[in-house]
Amino acid sequence: MTALLFILMAMLGTIVQTVSGFGFAIIAMMVFPLLTGDVAAAAAISGLFALTNAVFNTFKYRQEIDWKFVFLPLIGYAILSTISLEIIGAISNEGMMRFLGIAMVLLGIYFMFFQSKMTIKPTKVNALIAGGLSGVLGSLFAIAGPPIALFYTMLIENNKFKYLGCINAYFLISNAYVSILRFHTGILGLEELHCWGLGLLGLILGRIIGGLLLNKVDGKLIKKLVYCVTIFSGICYLI
Repeated sequence: MTALLFILMAMLGTIVQTVSGFGFAIIAMMVFPLLTGDVAAAAAISGLFALTNAVFNTFKYRQEIDWKFVFLPLIGYAILSTISLEIIGAISNEGMMRFLGIAMVLLGIYFMFFQSKMTIKPTKVNALIAGGLSGVLGSLFAIAGPPIALFYTMLIENNKFKYLGCINAYFLISNAYVSILRFHTGILGLEELHCWGLGLLGLILGRIIGGLLLNKVDGKLIKKLVYCVTIFSGICYLI
């Protein structure tokens, strides 16, 4: 049953991401911590799936990548993700569950009410800040997308494919880096690799199904449903 749930959630998360552009990790982290019993392990597995998706997407949009937009946020990511992973051991799993709940509620509220209203200037300082915030959320909960997505939206306003190329190149390098750190610190081990391997079937099915549904499903409606479920899941983790 656990294996089937990993496959199902990997498939569902990939379908939603393909159809709406919404991050895989938030979908996965609604259920993965319940399956593993450990938030850090769940984040490690989700991060591997994010890395796998980024490999496919970076190859797809490789001609659109502007590397000068990728490396500066990665510096902020590397610094704060490394620090965050160092302090995970000092936080109990119950504490991590509550922090995850708070993060999911805030993310759901942000996406639902403030995403389209918030703007930041695409400066070098903001690139480091966005990468740093992405590093904290990514290393703790594998939810690295919102800060860096906001930054790239402001930086690359009128070229969808350049945006997709840059953000996926960022996710490829950042997820590879944090996965190596997790392996070095013992958070990522054979059991987590096994769960990732099981879920790869769901990821492949999700990419196929999502591609078929891409022009047939209202992506905005899916996003709104996901935001509501994100907030509800965060409340459940809190209580």
